[in-house]
Amino acid sequence: MFWHTERIKSPTAFSPINLRRVLRFLVPYWPALAILVSIVGVSATIGVLPHLIVRRIIDNAIGGQDRSLLAWLALAAVGVTIVVGLLGVLHSYLNTLVSQRIMYDLKVDIYQRLQTLSLKFFTSTKTGEMISRLTSDIGGIDNIIS
Repeated sequence: MFWHTERIKSPTAFSPINLRRVLRFLVPYWPALAILVSIVGVSATIGVLPHLIVRRIIDNAIGGQDRSLLAWLALAAVGVTIVVGLLGVLHSYLNTLVSQRIMYDLKVDIYQRLQTLSLKFFTSTKTGEMISRLTSDIGGIDNIIS
């Protein structure tokens, strides 16, 4: 038996207010985000090169029995692999850096908001439930960001 659960969509999920809230956290890190997008594009472009190099190795170097071309193409294949690996490391580093900084900003914002709430809120709300909800919400946002 299949269980069918219908997702309830919030009518305010894509509202201008929420968009401004999200952008408020992203805008300070736009240079790093632009670099991340650039790295993805460069990696995708460079990712095609190994296939082209292998094709040239098979068609020209091995088929034409050109050992110097084979050596250069083999070095190019190794070089491309190293560059793609380094770009991957840089991408992971920047992604982690930006996501952790955004999460820090978000946690500081939440903490400051909690400081402004009245004592009545804290006496009428179960602390464990509040902490659990905040932790799970922040964890969910962290999964989306990173």
